[in-house]
Amino acid sequence: MAWSNPRLIELSERFVPCADEVWRLQNGKDFECALFRRFSEQGHYREHESTRQGVYVATPNGRFLGSVNTRNVDKLEEVLRGALAKWEALSPAERSLPEKEREELAKLWRWDDEYPEDGLVLEVLVRDLPRTEAAQRAFEERQRRMPQWARWTDGAWNRDWAWFRKEEAQQWLPQGGIEVGREYPVPAPVVERLVRYNLVDCVRGQTDGYRADDVERAELTARVEAVDDGSVSLSFVGGSRCVVEGGDWPRSFVTEIEGAATWDREAERFTAFELVAVGERSGRTRFNGRQDDEGAAPIGVVLRLAAEDAPHVAPVAVSRYGWQPRARR
Repeated sequence: MAWSNPRLIELSERFVPCADEVWRLQNGKDFECALFRRFSEQGHYREHESTRQGVYVATPNGRFLGSVNTRNVDKLEEVLRGALAKWEALSPAERSLPEKEREELAKLWRWDDEYPEDGLVLEVLVRDLPRTEAAQRAFEERQRRMPQWARWTDGAWNRDWAWFRKEEAQQWLPQGGIEVGREYPVPAPVVERLVRYNLVDCVRGQTDGYRADDVERAELTARVEAVDDGSVSLSFVGGSRCVVEGGDWPRSFVTEIEGAATWDREAERFTAFELVAVGERSGRTRFNGRQDDEGAAPIGVVLRLAAEDAPHVAPVAVSRYGWQPRARR
């Protein structure tokens, strides 16, 4: 990928990189969205296009410095160096965001503000798994017919997040007493949310979650493996099955799930947590990049405890959690 190129890595140190979901920015009504459109509508797509996807370079006050939508390293470098030259020619006043506009940004609420510091945050990694020999040969043949720039899909992976507020995180524990050997079902709402929104085929790109009616199986049984004065060790086993029949985008996602976790009784939080879901997916959605690869194929998902310094990026489906915002000003 372009941004792993050493030239771009070195050059990017002179910028403040950031990323966001473009549809909201180009359609939203708040000041942040208006600030984005201040420079993006001067860029490579301008106002007549339906998207503003790409790389933009701008000053903090929204002055346009350059843009492009490409994976070509040379073209990206050209835009970045040209933007730096324009930046150097500006005065501090021409670069800075006015105080009133800073105040407007400070007033904004985003789902990122709902990061559950005292709850459970899982990093979700999704990738294709090795295929049968015949299927792998067919896949490689399709790859050979693609232009070089499009072959990134071989070995692609994606990342999302799963958030649980404190009261939701505690639902992973047995209710009414903790004792070694006790088995119990993880509550359906907790498991179904993971199955609908995190066990999805986003390996190559953006995809919708599943509707409640699409879920044919969403089960996790927990077992208390060990208990001591400070912690509780749990194991999980179960599976999922989601199927969409008919319509524009028929698809399915079927897995078996195993995992383990450790709960700190004094801190009232998980200090270890991992689920591994392995199974088969088929079909496609509008933007998930499977137009050349709709057949049944193996896939894997790892959900693991996020690192303490993990970015506070909201899950793709957080607006569907049913949460009432707590941080809204």
